[in-house]
Amino acid sequence: MTFNHLTLRSLSGTAVTLPMKRPLGTSAQTIETASLLLVDLLTDEGITGRAYAFCYLPSIARSLVPIVAELSSALAGQPLIALDLTNQITRHFKLPGVVGPLAMVASSVDTAIWDALAIAADMPLARFLGASPRQVPAYNSNGLGLMSPDAAADEAEALLEKEVMAGEEIDLVLGLKTGPSADPPRDLVPEARAS
Repeated sequence: MTFNHLTLRSLSGTAVTLPMKRPLGTSAQTIETASLLLVDLLTDEGITGRAYAFCYLPSIARSLVPIVAELSSALAGQPLIALDLTNQITRHFKLPGVVGPLAMVASSVDTAIWDALAIAADMPLARFLGASPRQVPAYNSNGLGLMSPDAAADEAEALLEKEVMAGEEIDLVLGLKTGPSADPPRDLVPEARAS
């Protein structure tokens, strides 16, 4: 099947809440679960593109499901051409703007479009977009700079043990940077170094 002859049949959204091994610490609150919006894009040709958005709160994920259904009605029957559909989504949300949770929906639908196109082309998405599949550096940010020194030391120790067992090195970034020369909170450095 070629990727240039696909037609969008429908979009569906599903809100899910998944457990996380460690809570995510932010300056606003601690997030204990991963609240996701799952988006499925079905084509007339039987290909399904998938994407998700991390919605922070279960209520946000649930509130976006009917918006995905509304977009489905607006986009059904359209050729699966990413730029054209992006422009239609932008027009659909013109009055409120594509910001905040609406940007989560728009970006998830965009990702699902590209996923479906890559599947139709029988290519990994990275290769379809012109890149080579490869390992990329990732980081685990659980808000160490927002914790008490004792909690940061415990968390750093647990992360270090996991990374050393996997044969990886670990870089520890502490604190909230507010400028190019911002230093981590002084009380966290000795505790983290000790672990």
